[in-house]
Amino acid sequence: MPFEQYEDLLNQVKECSLFSRWMRKDATGRESSPIELLLLGTLQYLGRGWTFDDLEEQTAINEETHRQFFHVFILFGSTVLYNKYVKAPRTKEEASDCAYEMGLAGFHGCIGSSDATHVGLEKCGWRLAQMHKGPKLRMPSRTYNVTVNHRRRDSFEY
Repeated sequence: MPFEQYEDLLNQVKECSLFSRWMRKDATGRESSPIELLLLGTLQYLGRGWTFDDLEEQTAINEETHRQFFHVFILFGSTVLYNKYVKAPRTKEEASDCAYEMGLAGFHGCIGSSDATHVGLEKCGWRLAQMHKGPKLRMPSRTYNVTVNHRRRDSFEY
């Protein structure tokens, strides 16, 4: 991720009330863990497969703090970032515009290609672990399905 994108994401995190506990002092007056390191840790967890223990060793921030921040970041991503960046066609014309490249490839009527990504869950309770085990990972995981066009840009505006 380019540094400018990281800075933009960091500013969005700092402005979001979901992260308010990391933006103020605690009840004893101690400063919170640096939100910059917590965000970097979350990106390492998602992008490089680091564990929360790895993050604790690299940042000197407790792994439980990283885990709690990660779960709030996932909520942030599935609400704030989703609403800001995910755009779906709303009209027949927009869907037809998205289907152009797929039609060239012989997939007439498709608006994009889909795939699933799996995010492993550490410290998952036993009951939840049984419900979240799948064939892809040996550990409990959440699966997210993604559909994209192939233009590397918004294909429509609304």
